[in-house]
Amino acid sequence: MAAVTCGSVAATTAFAGPKGAPGDLYVANFRTSIITQVDSATGQVVGNFATTNMNSPEEGQFGPNGNFFVVNQLAHNVTEYDGNTGDFIQIFASEGLGLASGLRFKANGNLLVYWFNIFGVGTINEYDPSGAFIGTFASGLHGGAIPMNFGPDGNLYVSNTSANSIDRLTPDGTPLGTFASGGGLDGPEAHTFGPNGNLFVVGQKSNNVIEYDGTTGTLIGTFINDNHLNSPSGIAFGPDGNLWVANAGVFGNDGHDINEFDGTTGAFIQQITGFTVPLGITVKPGPTDCLTMSVSTLTAG
Repeated sequence: MAAVTCGSVAATTAFAGPKGAPGDLYVANFRTSIITQVDSATGQVVGNFATTNMNSPEEGQFGPNGNFFVVNQLAHNVTEYDGNTGDFIQIFASEGLGLASGLRFKANGNLLVYWFNIFGVGTINEYDPSGAFIGTFASGLHGGAIPMNFGPDGNLYVSNTSANSIDRLTPDGTPLGTFASGGGLDGPEAHTFGPNGNLFVVGQKSNNVIEYDGTTGTLIGTFINDNHLNSPSGIAFGPDGNLWVANAGVFGNDGHDINEFDGTTGAFIQQITGFTVPLGITVKPGPTDCLTMSVSTLTAG
C-alpha cells in the first residue's frame, strides 16, 4: 500500500525564513514591548516582528483570521497586527480589562482574555470576533502570567499560583476543580500540551518543568530541572517536537533568554540570549489542509 502526502507541510517541518514565517517562534519581550521572531529550526533571531502600540506584552496568539493578537498588561488591552508583516492594525479589545496577562481563542472564534486586579484575583473576559465585549467567562481565579491553554479535550486549563496547581474549566467556563498538582511545582505559569498528549507546566519559583498525564492529570515527574532555567514563564513545543522555555529572570538581571530542550528526554540543547524579560512563546501554525490519500488498488481504464 502506498501513501501520498505533502511532505512540505508535515508537522515536523520547520518553516524558517522571512518575516512572519510559519513554524517560527514569536517571543513577547515584556520590558521593551516588542515581539521577537526566532527561527525555530536554528535558534537564530530573525528580527523584530512587531514593535509598536504595545505596553508590557505578556504573550501573543495568531487568531482565526491569521493576524497576531497581543495582550498588553499595563495598557489593559489587546492589540492586533498583520500576521505576515507585523504591522499594527488596531486596538482590538479593551473594555473591562485590568492587568491583562493571557489570551486564547475559542473554537467559535471568540477571544478569551485573562486579567487580574491589584489583589491578584483573576477574571476571564470574552469578546466576539469584532472585539466587542460579551461578558465575564469566569472569575475568582488565581493565575499568573500566560495562565491559559485549551486542552485536546476542549476544556480550558488555567494556572493557579495560590494552590500551585492547574485548574480546569469547561468550554462554557464552568469550574471543574483541580486537574494537576504536586511534584515540586511552585509558581505555575504557562503550560502546554505536548506531542505525546501530556501537560507540561513551568514552575517560575521552582525553576523546573513538570509533566502530568494529559488525560488524568496524574503526576509523571520532573521533565526539566536544569540550571539553564531562571524564573521560567513561557513554554511552547516547536514544529520539530523540541521544547522551548522562556526565562523571565524576574528575580535578577540575568536569565533573559529562551532555551531549547529535547522534546522527548528534556536534555538541554541550546540557549538564545538578547531578550528583555521574555514571557510568552508562540509558534505560528503552518498549512494544515494537505490532502493525504492511501491507495491499495489501482485499476486502469
